Amino acid sequence: MKPIKALLGTTLLLGTLSLMTACGKSSSSDDATYETKSFSGNISLTNISSAEASGNYYLWLQNRASKQVYFVDIDALGNFALDIETTKDLENGDDFFAGIIQKNPFKYLGPITVLPNGSATEASTGFKFSGNVEGASITFDAAKGRGDMATANMTNLSVDTTFKTRLASAGGAPVGVGNNGKGSGSKTGSLNDKNSIDQDEDGIPDMFDAMNNGAKLDNEVENGAADISIHSSTISGAVMFMNLKIDKANNFTVTQDANVVLQLSSSDPSKISSMKATLVNANYTSSKIDPLPNGFTAVDTYPSTGSNWSADNYKLYKALNLSGQTVWTVLLKPNNNTFGPGQLILVEVTKTNGKKEHFWLSLNFKFQTILNDTTTWSTGSGSRNDPYQILTTGGRVFSYDAPTDEAGNPLTGLKYSMELFFYNSSDQQIGDRQVIDIGTDVYTSTLTQAQIDTYASSSPAPAYVQVDLTARYPHGDNAATKIYMKRSNW
Repeated sequence: MKPIKALLGTTLLLGTLSLMTACGKSSSSDDATYETKSFSGNISLTNISSAEASGNYYLWLQNRASKQVYFVDIDALGNFALDIETTKDLENGDDFFAGIIQKNPFKYLGPITVLPNGSATEASTGFKFSGNVEGASITFDAAKGRGDMATANMTNLSVDTTFKTRLASAGGAPVGVGNNGKGSGSKTGSLNDKNSIDQDEDGIPDMFDAMNNGAKLDNEVENGAADISIHSSTISGAVMFMNLKIDKANNFTVTQDANVVLQLSSSDPSKISSMKATLVNANYTSSKIDPLPNGFTAVDTYPSTGSNWSADNYKLYKALNLSGQTVWTVLLKPNNNTFGPGQLILVEVTKTNGKKEHFWLSLNFKFQTILNDTTTWSTGSGSRNDPYQILTTGGRVFSYDAPTDEAGNPLTGLKYSMELFFYNSSDQQIGDRQVIDIGTDVYTSTLTQAQIDTYASSSPAPAYVQVDLTARYPHGDNAATKIYMKRSNW
């Protein structure tokens, strides 16, 4: 889900979420004057599973200029009514992107569009409000991941064809729907700089898109976490990512061993009172608490390992990270293998002045496997109690395959490294962790004799070394295969 931008992991571009109820009033902020307008009508949902009951959906809108987000229940009859704010003081301040969000499981389904006359592989996604709009009629086809709005004779509503989404086929689905915006069809060599909601025009707003720029996963973009919070007065970064670090000698399952991290940071922690998740995808509601990472210091009382996240109202906990930075975080074991990219968690930030901001978080992808070690070993099993035995001198060459994502595809764009931890015969660590950078998408590496013998002269001497073959994206998503080895004379 991403770093600052939308942390994407969140990719999640930040929008301050509001459920607007007041009508006919104006407000002023950021040197712009906003006017409240009402929007109401009916949405017909088609190709919806019978298991997905009526009343299970939100209509979602985002203002192109202010980035303000609005959503409202679609009732059992398909009716909706909400208030939105427009401004004439900012370019496109009366223009909105609209879409449908499913409540359970909590995820974005697709945009509301208008098709041009005739067969086309592009659909318009810009809706301008010049006044109150009543009687809107929308048909959303879940099989296409796209809704059509009837705009003929619609008073105070016009279509802005400047903004559009690319379709996979004439009149078909947006190219980003169904793959969290990271499929090959979402890639583009040209971005619409004015389309601040959906830059790559794949039908997935940047707030939910795993590949905002149409070229690289947000996990590969260094400022990804900041993008989600770019419009926040207090939050400087927001991310959600997955860890999967397993001993090579151990059998594992994603259900038992996956770890998911939510983490937000602030440019001024003194302005934050608390954080919690207010809307949680069903695949995370039964999550158990995992411990804070080594080196983190709890500020809030962090719950005991294995307790239910729900027991503390889905709270995020204030802590200091390894750099001494204040963060709000929680580490989770989802306890299922059905959690995945695009499944949303809405985090509510309460400020010390009583005001609130909201951030949508999700994973960009999910590790299904760790690095597959293809190195040839002779003696030992590679476990802590039975390390692989190597020659008394010389280095060691490692080879491995990339971990795979939720679709079984090898992940690319990962930075690989080896992390070495030396232990004596009493299982006490000797010296500091040693980190050797390998490179991006490099599937072979060498430990030199000097690196293996870093602490050979220590007393007590090393009994074995733990080698973590690690693959990670810049903001923290990572998988590692832990291998234990020793010199045959140790």
